Order: sequence, then C-alpha cells, then structure tokens
Amino acid sequence: MALVAMLAAGLSQWCSVNQLVLSVGGTMPKQLRVTTPTPPALAKKDPATPPVLARTTPTTNPASEKFFETLVSELKTLKQQNQELKDQVAETNRDMMEVQFRLDSHSESFRPLKVAPEPDTTHDDGPGVLPPRALPADEEESLGQ
Repeated sequence: MALVAMLAAGLSQWCSVNQLVLSVGGTMPKQLRVTTPTPPALAKKDPATPPVLARTTPTTNPASEKFFETLVSELKTLKQQNQELKDQVAETNRDMMEVQFRLDSHSESFRPLKVAPEPDTTHDDGPGVLPPRALPADEEESLGQ
C-alpha cells in the first residue's frame, strides 16, 4: 500500500510539472542548442578584406549611472564596516576565552551572597502534587441525601 501511495504521489508530481512546462514554453528540448546570429559586420563578403568590427557604446542615462556609482560606494562602505565588526567580534571572542573567574574567600572584603531559604515543596497534606479530583455529579447527589 505504501509503495502504491508513493508511486501515485510521484506520478501526480510528474504530471503537474509536465503540464507546467507545456503551458510555459512548449515541450522540453532533449538537447540545449545555442544558435548565435552572425553580425552583419562579420559576414564574409570579400575574403581579401578583413572584417571591421564596429564598436558602439551603449547609451546610458546619467541619473542611473550616478545611482549605480552611489550604490557601489555604499556596498564598499558596508563591506568595510562588516569586516571591522568581524574583527571586533574575533577580538571579543579571544578576550572571553582568556577570562577567568577567581573567588578570594580569605579576603576581608569577601561577603557571601544572601540566599533565601528554598520554599517548601513537600505536600504532606494531600495524596500528591495535585488537589484531589472532584467527585462526579451522581456521587455528590447520593452523598448529599
């Protein structure tokens, strides 16, 4: 029964994933084929002349360029602060490993802590820790008559 349940769950999962793949982009390819278009500047027109690559710079918005420069500088600042904090934590850990607590009980300034007496946890007045259980309504009526 367990094997049948696992097979049914696996088949259900496979069907749902298969339907999702079909709805998104058609059938799944068996092999990944990458086709790159040949740029027109590299097309072979005359074998005697070498191809000339045209270098074009993409147009960028000055506002977005400034935004990204600011973002990069902020990330560098955060990285530096993070490293400083890691160094501080490492120093603190080293210091904590060296801490030793010693108690000098022979010193004149030594005074033991005041300790309150422990509360009495014994329950000698009852059968146990919990109070006795209440009687059912039928027994209370018979006792009351």
